[in-house]
Amino acid sequence: MAELPIEIVTNVLSRLPLKALFKCKCVCKTWCNLLSDSLFVKLWETKWRKLRFFYVEDLACSRDGNRCTLQFTSADEEGRSIVQEFTKEGKYYMPRGKHYTDRGLNMVLAPCNGLLCIYRRYFLLGMIGPFHLCNPITHQFEILPECSPQTWGHAIGFGHVPSTGEYKVVRIFTAEFVHGDDIDGDFGCEIFSIKREGNYYSSSDSWRVINRSKCPYPIRNSAVFVNGRLHWVVNTDCPFPPHHDNAIIFFDLASETFGYVPNPPDYQHEQESSIYVLDLAGTLSLLDFDENLIRLWMLDDYDKGVWTGAHYIMLDPLPLEDDISFKFMVGRELLMAPWHCKYRLYYNIDTRTFRRVEKPEPAGSHGWTFGYYWESYEDLMENHKVLALC
Repeated sequence: MAELPIEIVTNVLSRLPLKALFKCKCVCKTWCNLLSDSLFVKLWETKWRKLRFFYVEDLACSRDGNRCTLQFTSADEEGRSIVQEFTKEGKYYMPRGKHYTDRGLNMVLAPCNGLLCIYRRYFLLGMIGPFHLCNPITHQFEILPECSPQTWGHAIGFGHVPSTGEYKVVRIFTAEFVHGDDIDGDFGCEIFSIKREGNYYSSSDSWRVINRSKCPYPIRNSAVFVNGRLHWVVNTDCPFPPHHDNAIIFFDLASETFGYVPNPPDYQHEQESSIYVLDLAGTLSLLDFDENLIRLWMLDDYDKGVWTGAHYIMLDPLPLEDDISFKFMVGRELLMAPWHCKYRLYYNIDTRTFRRVEKPEPAGSHGWTFGYYWESYEDLMENHKVLALC
Protein backbone atom coordinates (compact mmCIF):
# COMPACT_ATOMS: atom_id res chain seq x y z
CA MET A 1 0.00 0.00 0.00
CA ALA A 2 2.93 2.34 0.63
CA GLU A 3 3.69 2.27 -3.11
CA LEU A 4 0.18 3.34 -4.13
CA PRO A 5 -0.31 6.98 -5.12
CA ILE A 6 -1.89 9.02 -2.35
CA GLU A 7 -4.79 9.91 -4.66
CA ILE A 8 -5.78 6.24 -4.96
CA VAL A 9 -5.46 5.67 -1.21
CA THR A 10 -7.61 8.74 -0.56
CA ASN A 11 -10.28 7.56 -2.98
CA VAL A 12 -10.40 4.07 -1.47
CA LEU A 13 -10.52 5.26 2.14
CA SER A 14 -13.24 7.82 1.39
CA ARG A 15 -15.55 4.94 0.47
CA LEU A 16 -15.25 3.31 3.89
CA PRO A 17 -17.79 3.78 6.69
CA LEU A 18 -16.75 5.60 9.84
CA LYS A 19 -16.20 2.47 11.95
CA ALA A 20 -13.67 1.14 9.44
CA LEU A 21 -11.95 4.53 9.17
CA PHE A 22 -11.53 4.66 12.93
CA LYS A 23 -9.49 1.45 12.74
CA CYS A 24 -7.55 2.70 9.70
CA LYS A 25 -6.18 5.58 11.77
CA CYS A 26 -4.07 3.04 13.66
CA VAL A 27 -2.45 1.53 10.54
CA CYS A 28 0.32 4.11 10.15
CA LYS A 29 1.13 7.76 10.71
CA THR A 30 0.57 8.59 7.03
CA TRP A 31 -2.96 7.24 7.11
CA CYS A 32 -3.67 8.92 10.44
CA ASN A 33 -2.64 12.29 9.03
CA LEU A 34 -4.57 11.67 5.81
CA LEU A 35 -7.78 10.88 7.67
CA SER A 36 -7.48 14.19 9.55
CA ASP A 37 -6.85 16.28 6.43
CA SER A 38 -9.59 18.81 5.64
CA LEU A 39 -9.73 17.81 1.96
CA PHE A 40 -10.28 14.16 2.90
CA VAL A 41 -12.97 15.17 5.39
CA LYS A 42 -14.87 17.09 2.69
CA LEU A 43 -14.56 14.17 0.27
CA TRP A 44 -15.82 11.68 2.85
CA GLU A 45 -18.76 13.89 3.84
CA THR A 46 -19.94 14.20 0.24
CA LYS A 47 -20.40 10.42 0.21
CA TRP A 48 -21.45 9.62 3.76
CA ARG A 49 -22.89 12.71 5.41
CA LYS A 50 -26.51 12.25 6.44
CA LEU A 51 -29.32 14.65 7.18
CA ARG A 52 -30.89 14.20 10.61
CA PHE A 53 -33.99 15.76 12.11
CA PHE A 54 -33.75 16.88 15.70
CA TYR A 55 -36.72 17.03 18.08
CA VAL A 56 -36.75 18.90 21.40
CA GLU A 57 -39.49 18.39 23.97
CA ASP A 58 -40.19 19.02 27.66
CA LEU A 59 -40.36 15.99 29.94
CA ALA A 60 -40.57 17.37 33.47
CA CYS A 61 -40.17 20.69 35.23
CA SER A 62 -38.84 21.55 38.68
CA ARG A 63 -41.07 22.85 41.46
CA ASP A 64 -39.64 26.34 41.26
CA GLY A 65 -40.59 26.42 37.59
CA ASN A 66 -37.15 27.44 36.36
CA ARG A 67 -35.56 24.10 35.44
CA CYS A 68 -36.77 21.63 32.89
CA THR A 69 -35.65 18.22 31.68
CA LEU A 70 -35.37 18.35 27.89
CA GLN A 71 -35.45 15.26 25.73
CA PHE A 72 -33.57 15.31 22.44
CA THR A 73 -34.46 12.85 19.70
CA SER A 74 -32.59 12.45 16.41
CA ALA A 75 -34.41 10.74 13.55
CA ASP A 76 -33.46 9.80 10.01
CA GLU A 77 -34.44 11.85 7.00
CA GLU A 78 -37.76 10.07 6.61
CA GLY A 79 -38.55 10.56 10.29
CA ARG A 80 -39.45 6.90 10.70
CA SER A 81 -36.43 5.65 12.59
CA ILE A 82 -35.05 7.08 15.83
CA VAL A 83 -31.25 7.33 15.61
CA GLN A 84 -30.58 8.35 19.22
CA GLU A 85 -32.19 9.88 22.30
CA PHE A 86 -30.73 11.69 25.30
CA THR A 87 -31.89 14.08 28.01
CA LYS A 88 -30.37 17.22 29.52
CA GLU A 89 -31.45 19.60 32.26
CA GLY A 90 -32.26 22.94 30.70
CA LYS A 91 -33.56 26.22 32.02
CA TYR A 92 -36.56 28.38 31.27
CA TYR A 93 -38.37 31.39 32.68
CA MET A 94 -41.55 30.96 34.70
CA PRO A 95 -42.80 34.47 35.58
CA ARG A 96 -44.82 34.66 38.77
CA GLY A 97 -48.42 35.88 38.92
CA LYS A 98 -51.85 34.55 38.10
CA HIS A 99 -51.88 36.20 34.69
CA TYR A 100 -48.74 34.41 33.51
CA THR A 101 -49.80 31.18 31.85
CA ASP A 102 -47.34 31.21 28.96
CA ARG A 103 -44.81 28.37 29.38
CA GLY A 104 -43.24 29.13 26.04
CA LEU A 105 -42.21 27.00 23.10
CA ASN A 106 -38.75 25.64 22.26
CA MET A 107 -37.27 27.03 19.04
CA VAL A 108 -34.33 25.51 17.13
CA LEU A 109 -32.17 27.67 14.86
CA ALA A 110 -30.56 26.38 11.68
CA PRO A 111 -27.38 24.37 12.43
CA CYS A 112 -23.86 25.70 12.14
CA ASN A 113 -21.06 23.13 11.76
CA GLY A 114 -23.14 20.54 13.61
CA LEU A 115 -23.92 22.88 16.52
CA LEU A 116 -27.52 23.85 17.30
CA CYS A 117 -28.82 26.90 19.14
CA ILE A 118 -32.06 26.33 21.06
CA TYR A 119 -34.06 29.02 22.79
CA ARG A 120 -37.50 29.47 24.25
CA ARG A 121 -40.07 31.91 22.91
CA TYR A 122 -42.89 33.23 25.11
CA PHE A 123 -45.52 34.45 22.67
CA LEU A 124 -47.95 35.95 25.19
CA LEU A 125 -45.26 37.75 27.18
CA GLY A 126 -43.22 38.89 24.19
CA MET A 127 -40.09 37.39 25.77
CA ILE A 128 -37.36 35.03 24.62
CA GLY A 129 -34.71 32.98 26.40
CA PRO A 130 -32.89 31.32 27.89
CA PHE A 131 -30.54 30.06 25.18
CA HIS A 132 -28.90 26.62 24.98
CA LEU A 133 -26.21 25.29 22.65
CA CYS A 134 -26.25 21.60 21.82
CA ASN A 135 -24.11 19.22 19.77
CA PRO A 136 -26.53 16.38 18.97
CA ILE A 137 -23.75 13.94 18.06
CA THR A 138 -21.43 14.36 21.06
CA HIS A 139 -24.30 15.37 23.41
CA GLN A 140 -22.40 18.45 24.56
CA PHE A 141 -24.85 20.93 26.08
CA GLU A 142 -24.35 24.50 27.33
CA ILE A 143 -26.77 26.91 29.01
CA LEU A 144 -25.92 30.50 28.05
CA PRO A 145 -26.17 33.40 30.52
CA GLU A 146 -29.42 35.33 30.56
CA CYS A 147 -29.74 38.02 27.92
CA SER A 148 -30.91 41.56 28.65
CA PRO A 149 -34.62 42.30 29.13
CA GLN A 150 -36.49 43.89 26.24
CA THR A 151 -39.89 45.48 25.80
CA TRP A 152 -41.02 43.74 22.64
CA GLY A 153 -39.84 42.49 19.29
CA HIS A 154 -36.89 40.25 18.61
CA ALA A 155 -35.04 38.43 15.85
CA ILE A 156 -32.42 35.76 16.42
CA GLY A 157 -29.41 34.52 14.46
CA PHE A 158 -26.61 32.00 14.91
CA GLY A 159 -23.45 31.65 12.85
CA HIS A 160 -19.69 31.08 12.72
CA VAL A 161 -16.63 33.27 12.04
CA PRO A 162 -13.97 31.04 10.38
CA SER A 163 -11.15 33.56 10.87
CA THR A 164 -11.50 33.49 14.67
CA GLY A 165 -13.26 30.16 15.20
CA GLU A 166 -16.03 31.95 17.12
CA TYR A 167 -19.70 31.02 17.11
CA LYS A 168 -22.02 33.96 17.72
CA VAL A 169 -25.62 34.15 18.88
CA VAL A 170 -27.13 37.47 17.78
CA ARG A 171 -30.31 38.97 19.18
CA ILE A 172 -32.06 42.04 17.72
CA PHE A 173 -34.57 43.68 20.06
CA THR A 174 -36.55 46.82 20.77
CA ALA A 175 -36.00 48.52 24.12
CA GLU A 176 -35.40 51.92 25.72
CA PHE A 177 -32.59 50.89 28.05
CA VAL A 178 -30.16 48.00 27.94
CA HIS A 179 -27.40 47.65 30.55
CA GLY A 180 -28.18 51.25 31.47
CA ASP A 181 -27.33 52.55 27.98
CA ASP A 182 -29.97 54.61 26.20
CA ILE A 183 -30.57 53.34 22.67
CA ASP A 184 -33.42 55.77 21.92
CA GLY A 185 -36.01 53.05 21.52
CA ASP A 186 -34.35 51.89 18.29
CA PHE A 187 -33.38 48.35 17.41
CA GLY A 188 -30.61 47.15 19.68
CA CYS A 189 -28.19 44.32 18.96
CA GLU A 190 -26.75 41.94 21.54
CA ILE A 191 -24.15 39.22 20.91
CA PHE A 192 -22.93 36.19 22.81
CA SER A 193 -19.68 34.55 21.64
CA ILE A 194 -18.53 30.98 22.12
CA LYS A 195 -15.37 29.36 20.78
CA ARG A 196 -14.62 25.72 20.07
CA GLU A 197 -11.23 24.55 21.29
CA GLY A 198 -10.72 20.95 20.25
CA ASN A 199 -13.63 19.02 21.66
CA TYR A 200 -14.56 21.68 24.21
CA TYR A 201 -16.31 25.04 24.09
CA SER A 202 -15.28 28.21 25.91
CA SER A 203 -17.49 31.27 26.08
CA SER A 204 -17.72 34.82 27.32
CA ASP A 205 -19.42 35.50 30.64
CA SER A 206 -22.16 37.76 29.32
CA TRP A 207 -23.85 39.23 26.27
CA ARG A 208 -22.34 42.27 24.53
CA VAL A 209 -24.49 45.19 23.38
CA ILE A 210 -23.36 46.58 20.01
CA ASN A 211 -23.91 50.34 20.02
CA ARG A 212 -21.65 51.34 17.14
CA SER A 213 -23.85 49.67 14.53
CA LYS A 214 -27.63 49.65 14.82
CA CYS A 215 -30.09 47.58 12.86
CA PRO A 216 -31.50 49.99 10.23
CA TYR A 217 -34.91 48.34 9.82
CA PRO A 218 -37.31 46.26 11.90
CA ILE A 219 -36.75 42.59 11.12
CA ARG A 220 -38.43 39.36 12.10
CA ASN A 221 -37.99 35.65 12.65
CA SER A 222 -34.78 33.64 12.71
CA ALA A 223 -31.84 34.42 10.47
CA VAL A 224 -30.31 32.41 7.63
CA PHE A 225 -26.52 32.13 7.78
CA VAL A 226 -24.88 32.34 4.34
CA ASN A 227 -21.49 33.69 3.23
CA GLY A 228 -20.42 34.67 6.75
CA ARG A 229 -23.53 36.79 7.29
CA LEU A 230 -26.88 36.45 9.02
CA HIS A 231 -29.86 37.39 6.85
CA TRP A 232 -33.34 38.43 7.96
CA VAL A 233 -36.51 39.50 6.20
CA VAL A 234 -37.55 43.11 6.75
CA ASN A 235 -40.69 43.28 8.87
CA THR A 236 -43.27 45.17 6.81
CA ASP A 237 -45.94 44.59 9.49
CA CYS A 238 -44.10 46.69 12.09
CA PRO A 239 -46.30 49.43 13.62
CA PHE A 240 -43.65 52.02 12.72
CA PRO A 241 -42.41 50.81 9.31
CA PRO A 242 -39.46 52.69 7.82
CA HIS A 243 -39.21 53.99 4.30
CA HIS A 244 -37.28 51.31 2.50
CA ASP A 245 -37.25 49.15 -0.60
CA ASN A 246 -35.08 46.31 0.70
CA ALA A 247 -36.44 42.87 1.50
CA ILE A 248 -33.32 41.38 3.15
CA ILE A 249 -31.06 42.80 5.88
CA PHE A 250 -27.72 41.18 6.76
CA PHE A 251 -25.40 41.30 9.76
CA ASP A 252 -21.74 40.52 9.06
CA LEU A 253 -20.49 38.37 11.94
CA ALA A 254 -16.81 39.27 11.48
CA SER A 255 -17.15 43.07 11.29
CA GLU A 256 -20.39 43.15 13.35
CA THR A 257 -22.02 45.62 10.97
CA PHE A 258 -25.39 45.75 9.20
CA GLY A 259 -26.17 46.11 5.52
CA TYR A 260 -28.74 45.06 2.96
CA VAL A 261 -28.94 42.69 0.01
CA PRO A 262 -30.24 44.21 -3.26
CA ASN A 263 -33.65 42.92 -4.29
CA PRO A 264 -34.14 40.72 -7.36
CA PRO A 265 -34.86 42.98 -10.38
CA ASP A 266 -38.39 41.60 -10.86
CA TYR A 267 -39.26 41.44 -7.17
CA GLN A 268 -42.31 43.31 -5.94
CA HIS A 269 -43.78 42.40 -2.58
CA GLU A 270 -47.55 42.15 -2.28
CA GLN A 271 -48.94 43.16 1.10
CA GLU A 272 -50.99 39.96 1.42
CA SER A 273 -48.09 37.61 0.75
CA SER A 274 -45.54 36.10 3.14
CA ILE A 275 -41.78 36.48 2.61
CA TYR A 276 -39.09 34.01 3.62
CA VAL A 277 -35.32 34.05 3.28
CA LEU A 278 -33.89 30.53 2.87
CA ASP A 279 -30.60 28.70 2.53
CA LEU A 280 -30.92 26.42 -0.49
CA ALA A 281 -27.77 24.29 -0.47
CA GLY A 282 -25.59 27.27 0.47
CA THR A 283 -27.34 29.74 -1.84
CA LEU A 284 -29.27 32.65 -0.36
CA SER A 285 -32.85 32.57 -1.64
CA LEU A 286 -35.94 34.73 -1.35
CA LEU A 287 -39.37 33.11 -1.30
CA ASP A 288 -42.66 34.97 -1.70
CA PHE A 289 -45.80 32.96 -0.85
CA ASP A 290 -49.28 34.19 -1.77
CA GLU A 291 -52.14 31.73 -1.28
CA ASN A 292 -51.03 28.75 -3.41
CA LEU A 293 -48.40 30.50 -5.52
CA ILE A 294 -44.68 30.51 -4.66
CA ARG A 295 -42.19 32.82 -6.32
CA LEU A 296 -38.59 31.80 -5.64
CA TRP A 297 -35.37 33.71 -6.44
CA MET A 298 -31.81 32.47 -5.84
CA LEU A 299 -28.76 34.72 -5.41
CA ASP A 300 -26.36 33.06 -7.86
CA ASP A 301 -23.54 35.59 -7.40
CA TYR A 302 -23.57 36.92 -3.85
CA ASP A 303 -20.72 39.43 -4.27
CA LYS A 304 -22.23 41.01 -7.40
CA GLY A 305 -25.85 40.71 -6.26
CA VAL A 306 -26.93 38.69 -9.30
CA TRP A 307 -30.25 36.84 -8.87
CA THR A 308 -31.88 34.22 -11.07
CA GLY A 309 -35.27 35.01 -12.55
CA ALA A 310 -38.27 34.02 -10.48
CA HIS A 311 -39.27 30.36 -10.33
CA TYR A 312 -43.04 29.95 -10.12
CA ILE A 313 -44.39 27.01 -8.14
CA MET A 314 -48.10 26.29 -7.86
CA LEU A 315 -49.18 24.55 -4.66
CA ASP A 316 -52.68 23.54 -5.61
CA PRO A 317 -54.15 22.55 -3.33
CA LEU A 318 -52.27 22.50 -0.04
CA PRO A 319 -53.24 19.22 1.70
CA LEU A 320 -53.49 20.81 5.15
CA GLU A 321 -55.44 23.45 7.03
CA ASP A 322 -52.63 24.64 9.30
CA ASP A 323 -50.55 27.76 8.77
CA ILE A 324 -47.21 26.61 7.41
CA SER A 325 -43.68 27.93 7.25
CA PHE A 326 -40.99 27.07 4.72
CA LYS A 327 -37.76 25.54 5.98
CA PHE A 328 -35.27 24.54 3.26
CA MET A 329 -34.76 22.34 0.20
CA VAL A 330 -33.95 18.63 0.43
CA GLY A 331 -32.81 17.65 -3.07
CA ARG A 332 -35.68 18.71 -5.33
CA GLU A 333 -38.19 18.88 -2.50
CA LEU A 334 -39.28 21.97 -0.60
CA LEU A 335 -39.75 21.25 3.10
CA MET A 336 -42.64 22.88 4.94
CA ALA A 337 -44.03 22.45 8.43
CA PRO A 338 -46.98 23.79 10.47
CA TRP A 339 -46.27 25.85 13.56
CA HIS A 340 -46.93 22.89 15.90
CA CYS A 341 -44.47 20.70 13.89
CA LYS A 342 -46.51 17.50 14.33
CA TYR A 343 -45.61 16.57 10.77
CA ARG A 344 -43.47 17.69 7.85
CA LEU A 345 -44.66 18.26 4.33
CA TYR A 346 -42.45 17.81 1.26
CA TYR A 347 -43.32 19.27 -2.11
CA ASN A 348 -41.48 17.94 -5.17
CA ILE A 349 -41.03 20.85 -7.56
CA ASP A 350 -40.58 18.50 -10.55
CA THR A 351 -43.53 16.13 -10.07
CA ARG A 352 -45.65 18.74 -8.24
CA THR A 353 -46.65 16.21 -5.63
CA PHE A 354 -46.74 16.21 -1.82
CA ARG A 355 -45.66 13.67 0.74
CA ARG A 356 -46.25 13.87 4.46
CA VAL A 357 -43.96 12.58 7.23
CA GLU A 358 -45.26 12.29 10.78
CA LYS A 359 -43.23 13.03 13.90
CA PRO A 360 -41.54 9.84 15.18
CA GLU A 361 -42.53 8.24 18.45
CA PRO A 362 -42.41 8.84 21.34
CA ALA A 363 -44.83 11.73 21.04
CA GLY A 364 -44.10 14.72 23.25
CA SER A 365 -46.53 16.21 25.72
CA HIS A 366 -45.70 19.92 25.64
CA GLY A 367 -43.39 22.53 24.21
CA TRP A 368 -41.67 20.48 21.53
CA THR A 369 -40.37 21.47 18.12
CA PHE A 370 -37.89 20.24 15.53
CA GLY A 371 -34.77 21.33 13.73
CA TYR A 372 -32.21 19.59 11.55
CA TYR A 373 -28.48 19.06 11.24
CA TRP A 374 -25.96 17.37 8.99
CA GLU A 375 -23.71 14.78 10.57
CA SER A 376 -20.11 15.99 10.63
CA TYR A 377 -17.04 13.80 10.23
CA GLU A 378 -15.20 15.44 13.13
CA ASP A 379 -18.03 14.97 15.64
CA LEU A 380 -18.81 11.44 14.49
CA MET A 381 -15.15 10.45 14.83
CA GLU A 382 -14.92 11.99 18.31
CA ASN A 383 -18.12 10.30 19.42
CA HIS A 384 -16.88 6.96 18.09
CA LYS A 385 -13.65 7.45 20.04
CA VAL A 386 -15.62 7.99 23.25
CA LEU A 387 -17.78 4.92 22.63
CA ALA A 388 -14.66 2.82 22.01
CA LEU A 389 -13.35 3.76 25.46
CA CYS A 390 -16.58 2.79 27.22
